[in-house]
Amino acid sequence: MTYELAVALSFSILIPALFGLLKVFRINRAWLPFIIIMWLGLVTEFIAWQRMYRPNGIYNNVYVLLEAGFFTWQFYNWGIYKKKRWLFAGLLISYLVFWIIECIIFKKIDSGTTYFRIYYSFLIVLMSINCYSILLNSSRTEVFLDPIFIICTAFIIYFTLKTITVSFGIYGTEASYAFRQKIAFIMPYINAFCNVIYGVAILCMKRKYRSLEQY
Repeated sequence: MTYELAVALSFSILIPALFGLLKVFRINRAWLPFIIIMWLGLVTEFIAWQRMYRPNGIYNNVYVLLEAGFFTWQFYNWGIYKKKRWLFAGLLISYLVFWIIECIIFKKIDSGTTYFRIYYSFLIVLMSINCYSILLNSSRTEVFLDPIFIICTAFIIYFTLKTITVSFGIYGTEASYAFRQKIAFIMPYINAFCNVIYGVAILCMKRKYRSLEQY
């Protein structure tokens, strides 16, 4: 992968971030966690680009913690934790505890996180499948144009592959280095594809908001 292509793929986050900026005052505030994490993702990519030849681990580690929290907050706004607020709070606390244990106690904060990424990615996939089941069991015919459905589609694709890729990096030590590199190279393309999907979802967002409890 060339340097120019890698930069272009990483800055694909500009698509949903820009769409979010244009629509932030014309959509329901329930979408705010998703919009915020798109902006934070863009800022993180810009920092990584500016510090290309310097360590970026601390910025990436802080971002994945924020990503886990904001995406889970978005699920809460969608309504899957309205009757189980203790579970929502428990998840946020577990993220912080897990992150501190891996990033500070067992590793340095500027080293890469692995187990934490697997942990929260797996949970996001489970939450997305839960949302999927609610939407697909509804009688609404326009469910495929629902931003929740579109975002959950991207979540399932990206975080499933992320879980597999990170797990393979930990446990796939017997595979050849070249093969593991090919596995790792898949993620930038998947990330760019999902960023485009996020952009489409933001364009479908409206001021009138329908939570999962209304399906």
